[in-house]
Amino acid sequence: MLRKNTQDDGTLLKTSIPLHLDFAKKRRQENEIHFAQVVRLIKFWTAKEKRESATGEFRFKSFMIEMILSHLSDEGCDFSDYPEALQTFFTYLATSNMREKIIFPDYYDPNKAGSFSDPIQIVDPVNEENNVGRLYTDKNIELIVGAAIDAGDAIDSALAATTKEKTVYYWQKVFGSSFQG
Repeated sequence: MLRKNTQDDGTLLKTSIPLHLDFAKKRRQENEIHFAQVVRLIKFWTAKEKRESATGEFRFKSFMIEMILSHLSDEGCDFSDYPEALQTFFTYLATSNMREKIIFPDYYDPNKAGSFSDPIQIVDPVNEENNVGRLYTDKNIELIVGAAIDAGDAIDSALAATTKEKTVYYWQKVFGSSFQG
C-alpha cells in the first residue's frame, strides 16, 4: 500500500492507486461506456451545486460519487438509460439519507472492516480502515440530500414534460443554464 494525503485535512491514509484503478476498471467493464458517462453527469451536477450554493458549504467529493455509483452498479443499476441511472442515484441519496454503510468485498473481507461512528460510512474499497466520508457533517449530508431531492424532482418533471421547452427548463434545474437539450 502507498501513502497519500487526503484532500481535506492532510492526514495520511494507506491506499493503493493500482488497486483503485483496477476497482474502477471492473465497474467500467461491467457497464461499458455508461458508467463513466453517469459519473461525469453526476460530477457536472455537483459542480453546479457548488457554484450555486448560497452558503458555499455544498461539497461532495468525486471519489464518494464514484463509490456510491459503484455500489449501485454492484446492486444491478442499469447505467445505459441515463435519466433512469441519474434518478436511481438521487433516489438512493434521498432514501438512504446517506446513512447506509457502503462496503466492497473486492480486496478484503467486509466483516473485518473498521467500525466507524461518522454519519457517512463509505469504506475505501482497497483499505477497510479508511472511511471515505469521515470528514462529512450532518450539515453536509443535509445539503447533498436536499439537492438530490430537488434534482430527482426536476428529472421527474423533465420526463413528464409535454414540450421541449419545459423539458429543457427542468433539465437546466439539474445541470444549469448551459444545458441546451
